[in-house]
Amino acid sequence: MVKLDNKVLSSQIIHFILEKLIENKEWEICIEYLEDPLKKYETYLTSFDTIFKKYVHDNSTSHDKEVFTHGFNWYIKEITNILLVLKNNNKIEDYNLMRKRISSDFASRGLSKLEVLIDRKIE
Repeated sequence: MVKLDNKVLSSQIIHFILEKLIENKEWEICIEYLEDPLKKYETYLTSFDTIFKKYVHDNSTSHDKEVFTHGFNWYIKEITNILLVLKNNNKIEDYNLMRKRISSDFASRGLSKLEVLIDRKIE
């Protein structure tokens, strides 16, 4: 396992290498830099909501649909990464709390059926 020496620098670049760490199942490194997963999730949700609201209110152009699709895929990827890191580090309480929150947030936006996309990625 590779350990990043400089904690400050590492925390600044972790987002850029997280996909590779997850792909390589470097769960211990991932959890070390996953500070406050719920706060991180809320940040992602806020960004997604901005895209979602724009799409719902002004979905007349193909560009808006493309932006929404890209934003939705990004959102799914980011929250799936959080769940994978929690699950594979046996942070089951945090994992279950996050899943409940995600289910509630999807339901409140009329997107419950799309939660299956997350399920497929974390199996």
